[in-house]
Amino acid sequence: MAPDRPIFIVAPPRCGTSLLYRCLASHPDAGYFNRADRIFPESPRLARWATLLGLLRDEPRESRALWFRFIRGRKIDVAGPEDARPEVRDWYERRIAAVLALRGKRRFVSKLPAHTAQIPFLDALFPGALYVQSMRDWRAVVSSTVVKGKRDFGGGWFGVRLPGWREAAAKPPHLAAAWQYRAAHELLDAEAPRRPGRFFRVRYEELVRDPRATLSRLFAGCGLSAGEEAFARLPADIRPAHERWREVLTPGILADIEREHGDALRRWEYDGAAVPGA
Repeated sequence: MAPDRPIFIVAPPRCGTSLLYRCLASHPDAGYFNRADRIFPESPRLARWATLLGLLRDEPRESRALWFRFIRGRKIDVAGPEDARPEVRDWYERRIAAVLALRGKRRFVSKLPAHTAQIPFLDALFPGALYVQSMRDWRAVVSSTVVKGKRDFGGGWFGVRLPGWREAAAKPPHLAAAWQYRAAHELLDAEAPRRPGRFFRVRYEELVRDPRATLSRLFAGCGLSAGEEAFARLPADIRPAHERWREVLTPGILADIEREHGDALRRWEYDGAAVPGA
């Protein structure tokens, strides 16, 4: 049986998707893939026992290996309806149904930056799926992407492999990161109108400033309850937004980004008002 309106968080890395994922996954009705599900993809029951016995922590994970199980080896992360073959759809339906049943949950939530490039594929797998686009000040995203790319990826590509990513990767890190932010959100802006009533936007700055109000709106849109039990297990480490991007993005770097992407990036600039189209 197909899962009821699974919820997919979409956005490039460093847009606040991890916090949003943890918030949604903390809802009492929500199930998700954890580390055990990744290690034992063919045995949801074994994965569940490994979690219950404390051998592996029960935390929501991105689970790229599971979502790329049938589309490995590609140079880009794009997947379309043609990839949602009957056997592929059957595998995901059965795995997700088992995860939900073993946990006594009724809704499934997933977060993976590559989901940004795979909405047609996910729609074909799960007609009626919901999408949550996580938005964040592009300066904070570019700065954080540059820092993490240098620290954890040796300066190599960090993020979604959208068409054109190799050309972007050859540019200075700040321009590559700005390109990724722009390309990902332009793609999502194009996908959203095709799915009226199924696409939601959440601002990271609003989420950390007022988690309860922001999540109440999101829960309502996703058909999740918004009673006290929905907020009882929210992450305890939600902190206000900061401007540490100023330590990385010097005036010269900002001017460089402005020359190449300024007109496009201004579309998503944030001044405390609601994001257009939200």
